[in-house]
Amino acid sequence: MMQNVRCSNGKKRMPVMLIFKKGARACALLIFVWAFLVLLLPSLAAWKRPRYILIIDGGSSGTRSYAFSYTMSQSEPLLPVFQGIPPSAALAKVPHKQGTGMYDRVETQPGMGDLLDDPSGIKDKALQPLLEWGKASVPQRQHACTPVLLLATGGARSLSQENREQLLQRARHVLGDGPFVFQPDWARIISGTSEGAFSFVAQAYSRGLLRSIQGGHSLEKGGGLQEQPHQPALGILDLGGSSLEVTTNQLHQLRRMDAHASPVAVPINVTVGDAEIQLSTTTYKHCGLMATWDRSISLLLQGAEGINADKSPEIQSPCLHKGFSAPYKRLLTYGIAPTITTVQLLGAPEEQQCAKLVQALVKPCTSALQGQGEYVGISGFFVISQFLSVASHVPANPSYEDMHVLARKFLSMPWHQVKSQLGHHVNVEKYALWGTYAPTLLGPDGFNLSSKQVTIGTKDMSWPLGAAIVEVSERLAAGPTSDLSGTCSAGMGSSGSSFLGSTVLVAMFVLLKILASYAFFSYLRHRARIPMRSLEEV
Repeated sequence: MMQNVRCSNGKKRMPVMLIFKKGARACALLIFVWAFLVLLLPSLAAWKRPRYILIIDGGSSGTRSYAFSYTMSQSEPLLPVFQGIPPSAALAKVPHKQGTGMYDRVETQPGMGDLLDDPSGIKDKALQPLLEWGKASVPQRQHACTPVLLLATGGARSLSQENREQLLQRARHVLGDGPFVFQPDWARIISGTSEGAFSFVAQAYSRGLLRSIQGGHSLEKGGGLQEQPHQPALGILDLGGSSLEVTTNQLHQLRRMDAHASPVAVPINVTVGDAEIQLSTTTYKHCGLMATWDRSISLLLQGAEGINADKSPEIQSPCLHKGFSAPYKRLLTYGIAPTITTVQLLGAPEEQQCAKLVQALVKPCTSALQGQGEYVGISGFFVISQFLSVASHVPANPSYEDMHVLARKFLSMPWHQVKSQLGHHVNVEKYALWGTYAPTLLGPDGFNLSSKQVTIGTKDMSWPLGAAIVEVSERLAAGPTSDLSGTCSAGMGSSGSSFLGSTVLVAMFVLLKILASYAFFSYLRHRARIPMRSLEEV
């Protein structure tokens, strides 16, 4: 049995074995700390680490890329916190466009449907520039973990079946060869109903209403329809290039709309987080801005005399500026060209005749909305509102009633003045018609909404944000293996663990060396302090 050693000064000295026992306990503690760091910290880091998703909007007039980062929320584990990545994140990679638009977005023009005759157009002119911007905006280490989805809308829906398939196949090939996570079914054409639902989710999320709406009209899994009177009433009017979608959570209102309106309101249940929101969307085909401009030409052709289909007729428009003259090529409808493909448009501005033309354009695109609550006009409504503000030098966001006045003022400008002052804007010649069309849609001759009910939305909260929210939350609810980047996320976690584990191992090695040195020198110091027996004792 080991005895404590007493020095010549009478104090006890620590035995050698006790030194090593203390060292063993210190090593055990360090190993425990190492295991804690290696196993737990990567999970905590992954919880707060931003993930990314790219949504490509295949529109009728252009193809746009939207990038979002999202982080997991402890309070809402199935509904992450989303943040849009601005174009300025990689400003040098933003594709150059001819002319100025009202949107600050990453866009290539024209739309993919107009590039089908160019074998490499969908890659080189439409998608590759968007992918280059995405590569520069998303951290490189996250490229292999970032999903990219292509969702084509009204412009692709109006193509023939053959052209739709050709467009998707070319797009899938480009995206599949890109740096991001992609599966073939992630490139698809979405219905107007889905587009409207995504717009609703984006607006509800941005206004902080998503959870309260989930608690109102919602289909809980395994349950029935629950209607609560405190649920906020919200309606979204999404004016695109090809179509117009009206989406709301006021189901009683849409049932009344359905009885009088054509087309029919279509119900749709959207899963967000742990609940399904019950919505209903009415899609008005050919009522978007570009399609409406083309329909105006059809109406003017019907009223014109002496039209010869063998040559380009001259058409005078009451919604075009005095002095305007330019050819216009008509749009295809489901791949079918109109009888007269090209016309020469002449400006013959006349306020009352322009208003009558717009009323005829609005008639098949609206029905009276019976519900109360707030309605948000987005996309085209925002673009027109912003342009009229710029053109008239008035503060942004005029009411839709003021838009009528601004549109008439803009129409009164001669074309040479418009061209010199505002000619850098895309589609500048169309805004006199559009500036009358948009407020007429909202007013007594259209949806019959008061100016107090209507808010013009912002440029950021469009349907791609809603698509990102729905896609991510659905897969989170289905489990880790269904996450858009689940496999890659797991790989990221493993690599993160390996990196952290290696770092901690190096630290452990250094600490063990320090501990061993301490034990060794303590032993030497202890030996040096044991008094040697005197010669007399020997």
